[in-house]
Amino acid sequence: MWHALKSAGTLDDRIQRGLDARNRVPHDAHADLYRSQVRPDPLRLVLEQDQGRLPSLIPLRRQRMSADVHQYFRGSDVVMAADLAVTPVSEINVQASGDVDVLSFGYYLPPDGAPVFDVGYFDETLRAPWEWDVKRMAASMAVAVGARGGAAKDQRVVARAAVEGYRRGMAWAAGQDRLNLWFARIPQAEVDRAIDKPSKKRRDLAFAEEDLLYDDMTIEVDGNCLLRHTPPIYGLTEWLSEADAVRVHDGMVAIMSGYATSVSPEVQQMLSEYRISDIAMLARGVSDVGLRSFIVLLQGTRRQERFALQVKEARQSVLHPYVLPEFRHRGNQARRIAMGQALIQSQPDPLLGYSRWQDRDYCVSQLRPVVSGYLRMNQPNLPRFARLCGFTLARSHAVTGDRIAIDAYLGDSDSFVKAVSRYAVRYAEVAEADYTQFAKFVADEQVQIPPDD
Repeated sequence: MWHALKSAGTLDDRIQRGLDARNRVPHDAHADLYRSQVRPDPLRLVLEQDQGRLPSLIPLRRQRMSADVHQYFRGSDVVMAADLAVTPVSEINVQASGDVDVLSFGYYLPPDGAPVFDVGYFDETLRAPWEWDVKRMAASMAVAVGARGGAAKDQRVVARAAVEGYRRGMAWAAGQDRLNLWFARIPQAEVDRAIDKPSKKRRDLAFAEEDLLYDDMTIEVDGNCLLRHTPPIYGLTEWLSEADAVRVHDGMVAIMSGYATSVSPEVQQMLSEYRISDIAMLARGVSDVGLRSFIVLLQGTRRQERFALQVKEARQSVLHPYVLPEFRHRGNQARRIAMGQALIQSQPDPLLGYSRWQDRDYCVSQLRPVVSGYLRMNQPNLPRFARLCGFTLARSHAVTGDRIAIDAYLGDSDSFVKAVSRYAVRYAEVAEADYTQFAKFVADEQVQIPPDD
C-alpha cells in the first residue's frame, strides 16, 4: 500500500505525466472517430448480447431499443465499447463507469437523507481510460438531443457543455486535498447553477413520496405484505416457467445468505431482523431487460418496517476485451460492480453487496427512487445540466485516477472540449445509422444473425 502511494510521484512528476501524454496524443486527435475498416457489425454485437438472457424477455428488450435512437444507444453499449477501443488515449486510467449516459445522472437519497446528485449506473464499470467515459457522455448528450428533434448545432452545444463541465470539474478536483476530495460531494453552487427551482421542487416531491411508493407497490393479503404486480414489477411466472419460478423462489434464500456475507457486520445485524415477504421480477430500462432481475421485499416486526432490495444478474463488462489485461475482472462480476460503485459514488449505498447462485453472479442494492435530472429539463436548460453531468463525472474520475495528470493534460484551453464535442456529433450520426439497421431488423422480425463479411 505504501509503495503504491510513493509511486504516485511528486506534484511536478504528475503534471509532467499529463503534459507528456498531451504531446503523444494532442487534443485534436480526439475529434476523429478512428473507425477501422474492419469495424465489427453493430447488429451482430447487439444480438450477441441477447445470449444468456431470458428468451421470454428478449422481444421486450428489442422493442424498447427500437423506440428511438437514444433508447438504442442505451442498449447498445457493447457497440460503442468496440468503437472507443480504437480511439487514442492518454494512457491514464480511472475507475470508469463504462456506460455513461445522460440518464445515468440524477438524484438519490443516501442514509443521511440529503439528496445527492451523482452517477447512478455501474454494470459496466472497470478500470479503463478516462477518455472513454468522457466521449460516451458527450455522445449520449448529442444522441439524446437528436432524439428530441434537435439539430446538429444543438447537439454540439450540449455535448460541448458536458465536456467543458468535465474540464472545470477536474480543475476543481486537482486543487483539492486528496482526503477531502474522497468525501466531497459536488459543490452546491454547481448544482444550483444547473437545476432550476421548478426542477428542485419536483425532485423534493418525488423523495417526499417515497413512503407512498411502497404503498403503491405493495398490497396486504391475510396480514402479509406482498408486491403488487404492475409494470415494471411482474409475477415470477409471467416471464418464467412454473418450475423455474419455484427454483428462483427457493434459491433466493441462498442468494440472500451469500449477500449477507458480503456486507458489513452492522448491516448483517440489521438484516437479521427482517424476513423475506415476497419476490417478484423487475423489468425496467433497456440494458437490464432480459437479465435475471428481481425485487425482494423484506418485512420487519411492524407492518411499516419494510424495504425492497433489487437483486440483479451481473455479467462481464462490455469493456473487458479492450482494457489492459491486469484490469480485466475474472471473479464475481457482481463484486466488480459493487466495488466500482463504492469507488465512484460520493455516498454509495451501504446495503450494496453481491452473491452467487447457480453459476450466476448477482448484485444486490436497496431499491430506492432516483430522480432523473434530464427528463425534467427543457431544451434551453440542457447545456447547464450537461455541464453539471460533466463536473460530476470528473469528480468520480478524480478520486480513482491521477487527477493532477488529467488536469495537466486538459490544460487551460478549450481545444479538448472542441475536439470531443465534434467527436460526439459525428458519433451521433454513426449511432443513427446503426439504429436504422437495428430498427429494420426488428420490424422485419428477422431471427438469424447476419453472417460475417
